[in-house]
Amino acid sequence: MKEHKGSTLLFTLFALAGLGFALFIVACGGGRFTGNMPAPNPTPSIQSISPTFVPAGTTSTAVTINGSGFVVSSTVAFNGAQHPVTFVNAGRLTMTLSAADLTTTGNYPIVVKNPLPGGGASPSITFSVWNKDVESSTGLQFATPVFGVISQLDVNTSTPGKAFIDFRLPDNSETLVSELALRVFVNPSGQTLQQWFEQNIDLNGMLMASGTFQQQMLLDGSAALVAVGPVPDAYLDASGPVDAAYKESNTGQIISVVRSPVNDLTSRGYTADQISELELQILGTAHF
Repeated sequence: MKEHKGSTLLFTLFALAGLGFALFIVACGGGRFTGNMPAPNPTPSIQSISPTFVPAGTTSTAVTINGSGFVVSSTVAFNGAQHPVTFVNAGRLTMTLSAADLTTTGNYPIVVKNPLPGGGASPSITFSVWNKDVESSTGLQFATPVFGVISQLDVNTSTPGKAFIDFRLPDNSETLVSELALRVFVNPSGQTLQQWFEQNIDLNGMLMASGTFQQQMLLDGSAALVAVGPVPDAYLDASGPVDAAYKESNTGQIISVVRSPVNDLTSRGYTADQISELELQILGTAHF
């Protein structure tokens, strides 16, 4: 028997018009498939999410996921449950967390998965749902992080026109450590935030001119002036340090957030960027 090598499987159809029949010729043999195989999907990786936390009871929130290796068919799981996702590009996805996702305080994993071929799951990144609290003597409402129970809130109104609300947490020796403070300034003239800032903080315009402060939107939708760069030495020499951010409350008062001199957040695993975000999140939930 004569061996046939390198042939392919052929199906040939001859439709003989007008003859009422079709002739099929089938040729069988060995060979290989030379068509294009689909490229394997990459393994996704998450670099950051925004925001990283919201207070419990938030109705819903959109979360932006930044990373690499995302594809159109990527899926996202929040706390183990798959959620609808929008593909923006290979480095960005967006998803929406519902009110049901944001009811209970805690730390929850977000994971991106790519399908076969290739693909796989990314390492998880943590999204937190914070406690929601009210300071009774001032009526100030704010969110507190899940990293520890707020053991004490100190409200100091000894300085005229200012109130200091200190967040205190116990360290490993059970000593209370002041982490962050909110300062409330009266604003009897009803100035806008920009006017108040120029007349009370940035007297010579140096902070805005140098780009030290920029306007940003906070969690509650209010506008804030936020320190995004180093304070010029000339300003420090003349006026001293400034707070991390300032916003106007819904009653016209000015609220700022400042990192307390005694601060243990770095030992709790927070980076400088995360502490800055923590400050803005607390300020963004504070209102009268």
